[in-house]
Amino acid sequence: MIEIHGLTKRFGRVTAVDDLSFVARPGSVTGFLGPNGAGKSTTMRMVLGLDRPTSGFATVCGRPVRELRHPARTVGAVLDAGWVLPQRSARAHLRWIAAASGLPASRVDEVIAEVGLTTAAGRRVRGFSLGMRQRLGIAAALLGDPEVLLLDEPVNGLDPDGILWLRGLVRGYAEQGRTVLLSSHLLAELAGNVDEVVVIGRGRLITQQAIGSFLASSAATRVRVRVDDPDRLRVALTEGGHTFGTHDERDPTVLTVSGLRTEEVGALARTAGCTVWELTAQTASLEEAFLKATKTHSEHVAGEAGNA
Repeated sequence: MIEIHGLTKRFGRVTAVDDLSFVARPGSVTGFLGPNGAGKSTTMRMVLGLDRPTSGFATVCGRPVRELRHPARTVGAVLDAGWVLPQRSARAHLRWIAAASGLPASRVDEVIAEVGLTTAAGRRVRGFSLGMRQRLGIAAALLGDPEVLLLDEPVNGLDPDGILWLRGLVRGYAEQGRTVLLSSHLLAELAGNVDEVVVIGRGRLITQQAIGSFLASSAATRVRVRVDDPDRLRVALTEGGHTFGTHDERDPTVLTVSGLRTEEVGALARTAGCTVWELTAQTASLEEAFLKATKTHSEHVAGEAGNA
């Protein structure tokens, strides 16, 4: 697993990560979320030993990465798909990494096939699209068949087929009992692909929860109700002081009610003399839960005036 204890990183007067502690567990995909500038990439770099913490520590499989005998066999990472030397071919790039990491050359063609780059393996990277570079970065992370994956914005540039492939790769890793820490701003994609979320803001931990608990606790659940007489239901809801809206312009018989359970909405509709045609609980999206959790922790908020 990945364990982070009291991790702090300061750059001069700027504190990028502030006394951060959390765990990414084996057998789970942990979503690592936070606004821009929250400290996610800096945290990942400290986990990998690329940046030294000001205080605190991070371990992978019980040891700091710098102390691992075979780090490439323990942890693979995608932090920046753009760092590849452009004049090298994809195969040459991976062979160089394999040799430097003490890995068998036979793994190169295996991971090239796994990420779908077989037909492009001999081409120079300068001609690769962003999506192809992402696949190459993931191939490099997989070379050592590691127990832990750290992926920072891995879906950047991937087409829908690539996103589907990555989703299967990540889930398959977790199902094998391995650990995945995944950071992305594409929250709709994360929502169906993670087991837990770690949310940080301004370098500090906001929460770590199972994805279901986070959605339930961080944002209100709404009830979609469709009745034969929506005007009568509106009157009953207004008299009861309940919040509701009409969110389906194509069907005026649909109302969305906040703050009540499905059974409460159904009982209210029956009391009002309405025939209920549909009654569905709608859990808030990950975007809504995230925005609510990080509302006071974002460095940059659109629409706010600032000093020039």
